[in-house]
Amino acid sequence: LIETTEKMLHLDNNEKNKGSSEGNTNAVPFVFMVHDRVDYFKVAIESLRNSDFPKKLPLIISHDGHVPEMMEYVKSLKSEFNVIQIFHPHACYDHPHEFPADAPELNEGYEGDIYHNKRSPWATCAKHHWIWMTKTVFDMDFDIEDSVESIFFIEEDYVVSPTIYSTIMQGLSLAVNDSKYFGIIFDRTNSGTDKAKVPHVRAGEQDWHEMYFKTGPFAIGRKTWQKVINARDVFCERDEYNWDWTLVYLMSQEVKEDLRLPYLVLVPSVIQVTHIGTEGMHGSKIGNSWSIPKPFHGTDVIHSVSFSPTTFKANGGFHHPKDIEHCKSILAPKWQLFA
Repeated sequence: LIETTEKMLHLDNNEKNKGSSEGNTNAVPFVFMVHDRVDYFKVAIESLRNSDFPKKLPLIISHDGHVPEMMEYVKSLKSEFNVIQIFHPHACYDHPHEFPADAPELNEGYEGDIYHNKRSPWATCAKHHWIWMTKTVFDMDFDIEDSVESIFFIEEDYVVSPTIYSTIMQGLSLAVNDSKYFGIIFDRTNSGTDKAKVPHVRAGEQDWHEMYFKTGPFAIGRKTWQKVINARDVFCERDEYNWDWTLVYLMSQEVKEDLRLPYLVLVPSVIQVTHIGTEGMHGSKIGNSWSIPKPFHGTDVIHSVSFSPTTFKANGGFHHPKDIEHCKSILAPKWQLFA
């Protein structure tokens, strides 16, 4: 719920410089989570090409399988971007008839999730990829001069604004040293699903707003990711096939305070990412009502609005002991690939 009162916080120069002085925003690699929708990804990369993203910085492509068409396209980008390819070792595309994909033997004697549904790769594959990808990237030793303390995550069916990188840098400088923030997001309407719930934005406004995290591309720092690692048992045992809604659960009052994630994020008043897909991560249709987001040249003004954490009933699909065990093995401080 949103309280009707709103206050504006103006940060002084010392506060604004605090984040950058500690090296938290020196370099922010971009991570694209991709599957097989090459047409989507081409549009996404074209928007990145026309943005202020520094091409010398790592552009990490996390593949959900060795999809020939996607691999060929990514290969063509290597002369232009500093591409780093990583491949989910248990991708359902590469292993369609074994865990974590379709493994019928795992349903023998399994009573199902909270809705009594049997285990299905439709529900498990994307979450397993996201868990492995995020852990792998934060564990990565980037071979660049600048320090890397924060990372931007996005999927193959989003386009970005011309000012996406400068927006990320400014947002992190405001949020990264404040423990009440999970990170920063880039669409205050959550792809249009929350248009009626967000505070009004004045015409021409170029400010930052506080909001709750729900879904979509985000940038977070190592401190936030460490909090996810600390709560790995809660994360992995949540019967929720959506990785983003699992994070939202970790922000709820149902989770013990010492394991709870902050639910507030900062978001620019001008949308900086646009979802071009119509059916989620593994859909096949590009929508026809999207456009490239407009530039954002935000100020240091934060509109602070009081929210209550989102609560919801789990969607199920992630309750099998082997899925939980695999999740915990990946998120362990020292992890090994699941045998």
